[in-house]
Amino acid sequence: KTVPEKEPGSYPIPVKTWSHIAVSVTDMERAVKWYGSVLGFTLSHTDEIATPAGKFKVTWLKAPNFCLEIFETPGAKPVPPERLNPATDLKTPGNKYLTLGVTDINKTTAELKKLDVKIISRGNKSLFIRDKDGILIELAESAA
Repeated sequence: KTVPEKEPGSYPIPVKTWSHIAVSVTDMERAVKWYGSVLGFTLSHTDEIATPAGKFKVTWLKAPNFCLEIFETPGAKPVPPERLNPATDLKTPGNKYLTLGVTDINKTTAELKKLDVKIISRGNKSLFIRDKDGILIELAESAA
């Protein structure tokens, strides 16, 4: 089935733009350092959020045209093994990976090797890596 065409603004909740994505990590300090040193994110701000399950730390990182919310909850567990295997992870509902645009995939590959970041797989114009918590990230060469 296809989504019916409507006039812009005539949808019940018209989405205007992309906002951000949030990831859960086991070690906030390590994650902030990794996303900064490997992918060039800079610190926007930090916060603490209270929920019925307790308080947790939140850090907002920014890159051009993109924000990443990182949160660390007490007792956070590592990514389960079935989520680390793409063949079994595809059978689990939910987000699969985060894709970030890069200018040159060959230069990106060389830089990742210098930084000792393991490349999970590489295509012609994209590659996959994992952060320190096992979160899958695609780096894709963009035309813009």
